[in-house]
Amino acid sequence: MYQRSPGYVLTAKTPRGLLAAALKAEPCQRVKPGQLRGMTTFVASICSDSSLQQFLPQIFIAGPKVFSPEAAANFNAAAPGAVYYWAESSAWNRGSLMQRYLELLAASLDHVKEEYQIILIFDTATPHLPRPVTETANRLGIWLAVVPSGLTWLVQPLDARAMACLKAYLHREYSRVASESPNGVMEDEEWAKMLARAATDFLGSRSWAAAFEETGCTGHVGSLGESLLRQLRPCRPDQVLSLPLGCPSTQEIKSLFPRNRRVLTSLYFRCPLSRLLGAD
Repeated sequence: MYQRSPGYVLTAKTPRGLLAAALKAEPCQRVKPGQLRGMTTFVASICSDSSLQQFLPQIFIAGPKVFSPEAAANFNAAAPGAVYYWAESSAWNRGSLMQRYLELLAASLDHVKEEYQIILIFDTATPHLPRPVTETANRLGIWLAVVPSGLTWLVQPLDARAMACLKAYLHREYSRVASESPNGVMEDEEWAKMLARAATDFLGSRSWAAAFEETGCTGHVGSLGESLLRQLRPCRPDQVLSLPLGCPSTQEIKSLFPRNRRVLTSLYFRCPLSRLLGAD
């Protein structure tokens, strides 16, 4: 089972609510520099088994201008399900927080560990690759599936099938709540509740099985989505679908990671003994 694909939504929280980063051509709410408090990272989780989606941790990380320790404590006390607010020195994810996430993921799914193998699909962003992160995953029995560098938008389920809809949901919710609030001002508590709804009502209310199948994560090549097949041209669909499964070569393994990144690939892949000995 492919359990989770991490993604990040960078947002800005002001006294008037949530703003999503917009292209220059898109309309956006203008905020005075003094009102801009900071950024929030949403570490979102989705799963190929909809019955387990409710247990996956959904984490919002922010610096002290957005989440004070007191505010984070209040938000966590009122948070539904597996929603967490982490008050950190900044909103940026890093290796130590990834280790913390892995511990939380393993604990959240401990009750089904005899039935399912957790396979974590993530890209080659810097916070994901430190050796302590990989060692923590190995200790917890979590398998790591690395999305090839530069292909997150195409083959990572969350990025390819969920993120655009998630951002649109946040836009709609912000507009709705702000329009119902006095003077269009969204209070901190309402803002935190809106983030929680994105994690529960949006991510938690849908089946993401197709996202994993269409991006090739389930190993069923016959279920690949049309958008992926188009990107694989000039290879024909029958050529793609007929590729044999097997252990990747050392060069293929190295090609998954950025060229300027030193990664101990043996922590990610375990080849059969015959391969290591050079046997056919």
